Amino acid sequence: MIGVTTLVKKKKENELLKSLDLEEEIILEEFVLPDIKFDIEKKVASIFMGRKSPHIDIAKLLKSDIAESLLIHYTILNLNYDEVNRYLNLKDGNTIPRLILADIASEILGRENYDINNSFNKFKMEMAFDIYQDFFNILNDKKNLDNINHKKRIVNLRENGVSSEDVFMYFRGVGIEQMIAAAKFNQYIHGFEEKLKYVNNIRDLRYLFGIKVYHDLINDKGIKQDINCYIDDNKISLDNIFIYTILQIHNDFLKQFGDTK
Repeated sequence: MIGVTTLVKKKKENELLKSLDLEEEIILEEFVLPDIKFDIEKKVASIFMGRKSPHIDIAKLLKSDIAESLLIHYTILNLNYDEVNRYLNLKDGNTIPRLILADIASEILGRENYDINNSFNKFKMEMAFDIYQDFFNILNDKKNLDNINHKKRIVNLRENGVSSEDVFMYFRGVGIEQMIAAAKFNQYIHGFEEKLKYVNNIRDLRYLFGIKVYHDLINDKGIKQDINCYIDDNKISLDNIFIYTILQIHNDFLKQFGDTK
């Protein structure tokens, strides 16, 4: 009887161990995550979700369509409402690109009030010339560098570079307003979507847009390839790549017209 009892106990122990093993396998299967495709719009929308108190009142922006108003609300960091409002009466389809570039120029140069009656191409080149000239002056006047705070950050590389991909973005909810704005924004960075994996703030979104604008103006394939290599290097901040792209526009111009006889 003792032997039979012992066998029954062992059988029950084995069954219990098997059931525990099976349960463990089931639990492990439950935690296997699917291969999630990178969602460009949700990525941009999740960045917009991080902006708590935009300084521009969206209710005042409804001269434009709702998507445009939302995008201005989320992307403009430096321009005040009065300056933004000057652009809203434009009907050339470039209100958002003009505003984002003007916002970047305001950050770098401290300058606003560009002539919005110029064509968009002239507007872009005037801004590029101003930034190029400003950067050139810095390099040739280092004695005064400490007195120009808004220029110092252009010269000094940010040591941390660009953040790595935000994997938690896939599990966070985003609002419909942010998704509408993201859909509007994404059309302006076509071809540069891969870089969005490493962008986690609105400031860098704006610089990625600026790089795209001026990258498209360059004709020389070698110069474009150099810029693309910098974009692929996640240790280099996007504001510095933007400045580099502006400088390369000058080189591209010289290559096109400087060697003519």
